[in-house]
Amino acid sequence: MKKSKFLKSGVALSLMFAGLTAVSQSSSAASTDPPIINLGGFAKKTTISKTTFAPGVVEFHVTTSPMDPNEGPDNVAIVKTDNLNLVLDQFRTAFTAKDTPAGHAATAAAMRTAHQNSTFYGGGPKGTVWQVNLPAGHYYAVTGNAVLFGEGKPVEFTVAGAPDSISTMHATQMTLGALGAVGANQWEVAQTGKPVQWIQFANNSQEVHFMALNGLRSSTTTSMISKSLASHSEDAALYNHVDPAGFDIISPGVTVVFKQAWKPGKYVVWCFIPSEIDGTAHADQGFWKLYTVKKA
Repeated sequence: MKKSKFLKSGVALSLMFAGLTAVSQSSSAASTDPPIINLGGFAKKTTISKTTFAPGVVEFHVTTSPMDPNEGPDNVAIVKTDNLNLVLDQFRTAFTAKDTPAGHAATAAAMRTAHQNSTFYGGGPKGTVWQVNLPAGHYYAVTGNAVLFGEGKPVEFTVAGAPDSISTMHATQMTLGALGAVGANQWEVAQTGKPVQWIQFANNSQEVHFMALNGLRSSTTTSMISKSLASHSEDAALYNHVDPAGFDIISPGVTVVFKQAWKPGKYVVWCFIPSEIDGTAHADQGFWKLYTVKKA
């Protein structure tokens, strides 16, 4: 896959973007607040504040994460799997394959295998806060690039016991949905209130996705974005000064809510995870959408 300073340069299991807006704790009613689990991402290890807790809604806080010299802030992500080594091997294959027909085929096969052997529940760099409903099972917290390329150590945790039926996820002001079959993904975006702080991200498609966001100049059109993607060029004139943002990988069937301030303006929402059908980036297949955040 070709490199890009606008989120296309990811080579890791973590989200391929640099710089999330700092976030704070949930402000929902105390009676329904989910338990908070702190995650620490370091170059050599990943840490978690509690290694066993009950199934149900949980709120993760990423308290620290390292800087990757090539990709910017690294991410701490949550994955449910019984074979982490296999999943990591497949992602390494997917993100290091050559940009050739054979490389694309290898990438697609690797993505299918990784998908079949794991469920991702999101994540992000230092400052990320998100809530998700975790079923019982065996999980890992991983620091993306560090773990993927053998420099870091994941941490295991277990979700078991009587389900927590009291905690609920935070109300949201925006919803983002990934829809469609393999190779035919599309975004569904709706703003339900202002200002945008808590955002729902639901993967109702059949492939794994992350959500990446870039601010656009008011003059940028869908035609301009299409031409930029088709030519694999980076036209800085299309983008404004707003820092890239987004949320890490979630698997089909997973819904999360995360806290992130989106300022008023025009954005492009997209995903550059390789497709399971031909190994090309989802955005190159048309999985992107222009969206405007309105003023309060």
